[in-house]
Amino acid sequence: MQVVFAMISVILIFMQCKPTAALWDHSIQGDCWPESIFYDFSYLVSAYTTMTDIILAIVPISVFWKLQMPRSTKVGVCVMMGLTLLSAIVTIVKATYLPLFTNKEDPRTLSIPIPALNFTSSHIPSHNGRQGQCPPLRSRSGILIDSKKHGQHRFHPDHVIRSPSEIAGHHFDYIVCTHKAVDPHGAIIPLDPVVDADTTIVVLQNGVGNEDPFRERFPDVTIISGVVWVGASQQTPGIVQHTDAENTELGLFPNPSLSSEVEEKRLEGFTSLLKEGKTPFRTIPTIQAARWEKVVWNVAWNAITTLTDQDVSGWLDSSPEAELYTKELMREVIAVAGSCGVVLQQGLEDELLARARELTRTGQLRTSMQADREAGRKMEIEVILGTPVRKGRDAGVGIARLESLYVLLLAINKRLI
Repeated sequence: MQVVFAMISVILIFMQCKPTAALWDHSIQGDCWPESIFYDFSYLVSAYTTMTDIILAIVPISVFWKLQMPRSTKVGVCVMMGLTLLSAIVTIVKATYLPLFTNKEDPRTLSIPIPALNFTSSHIPSHNGRQGQCPPLRSRSGILIDSKKHGQHRFHPDHVIRSPSEIAGHHFDYIVCTHKAVDPHGAIIPLDPVVDADTTIVVLQNGVGNEDPFRERFPDVTIISGVVWVGASQQTPGIVQHTDAENTELGLFPNPSLSSEVEEKRLEGFTSLLKEGKTPFRTIPTIQAARWEKVVWNVAWNAITTLTDQDVSGWLDSSPEAELYTKELMREVIAVAGSCGVVLQQGLEDELLARARELTRTGQLRTSMQADREAGRKMEIEVILGTPVRKGRDAGVGIARLESLYVLLLAINKRLI
């Protein structure tokens, strides 16, 4: 039977994916059987092996005990036969690790939900050959970036870690945070071992108020705030599709305990890396205005497409009221920004609507929040909608549409992993 099981195992292993190379090269799109087939067969073999080991350990004892031989010899023989129980125990323990055989993640790294922005941003410094990167996720084959603007590259981080605690005590000039801000306070706690007074934290995330948790936890550091407009998606694990859309706006989140000269020098040092990486960017003194402008965009398109399960074009063409509703929603967010002392340009809602219309002419415009919901991942609700809602309430701004979307998305987010 063991020979039969072994032959079936070989067949299952090499026939479970077409082409077979898709088993180890995740840049190949393959058609694979459900993992449950491998699990169920493996558990069957483990159960059969365990049962036969136990039988072979116990049943012969009564036979050997009746043989005409010294008692000490009988005991020794029975003990030797009983050693097969160890094999049964090992088989049971091994069965608990069976899922690792179909785990497609690199076991040396931490797998976390991570946006395409992280891959494209991590790829930037690798162009100049001087900087080391320690992102917490890597495919065994690296990350393939297929960009209309930069061409096709396979990105391999210089060093991969499970947690910043593994490199505690090492100094980093810049720590670039591109993780999704689904837990603004909790996600930055692991950075404690690698942040010192000379570290600059770069926050490249959607939303407003993102810098506050960093400032509360690390009051002595420089914080660079960034707004990124990039067209990128990860349809297949390890493969990032990047359009030619790419723009980054950077500015300081001033630290009153540091001189402006020191902070400007650190900002200049970071932008020099982007220049070497041939990344388009601009530094602006009004970074909070840029943040709020993108939140106006994200509140409208991310929230609406997620709730309606439509792309942007589908939503706008769904009814004559759709465009008017979108503009009124944007105006609510613009009013909240104004109550916070951030004055956005007149007619911003018309400009953003026209920009969306232009983008939909070349294909579907789907949002990152919509992609997260479809994948069952937690969404960036608080930094995109929650903070504007709370600030609007405090200022007495009318935000009926914004509040409704926020409450509905909270309900959806609660049932996601």
